[in-house]
Amino acid sequence: MKTKLILSTLALAFTIGISAQETTTNTKSRQNVKAKDKTEQTQDDKKQKREFPSAEMIKELSLSDKQIEQMKAVRKDHTEKMEKLRKEREKNREEQSERPDREEMRKQMDKMRTEQEAEYKKILSEEQFKKFREIQEKERKERRDRPQGEGRGNRGGGDRPRGGQSGNR
Repeated sequence: MKTKLILSTLALAFTIGISAQETTTNTKSRQNVKAKDKTEQTQDDKKQKREFPSAEMIKELSLSDKQIEQMKAVRKDHTEKMEKLRKEREKNREEQSERPDREEMRKQMDKMRTEQEAEYKKILSEEQFKKFREIQEKERKERRDRPQGEGRGNRGGGDRPRGGQSGNR
């Protein structure tokens, strides 16, 4: 009789454990699907926002089709160079125990931005370039004034560790 009671209790515990595990797995699967959908939507939104030159800029500067294509080419080239610089920095970070010099990185990026602006200046008339700089400054100010969690800056996530590290520090 005691044996039957023990076996029944174990069977019940086993059944409850399996049921709980399935519920957790199903919940995680639903959460992963929702997160994936949200990520895809966010990436689509970012692509629309990052369109360069923006429709507003095209209108404000009265850009010709040739100028639009030239500006896109400069932007693409600049983006590729920046990405290469970031990858080199990441590679150096992995190879060395110390962090790369932030000031040196900042100088390199500033130099690249200056070169990019010089290219835009060649494409645009003086008046267009002046308006272009005003639009850029306005957009920078809007990015700075954005509440944290929107756009760049703080990307949310609460108390999660920074720098791709997991676990306790």
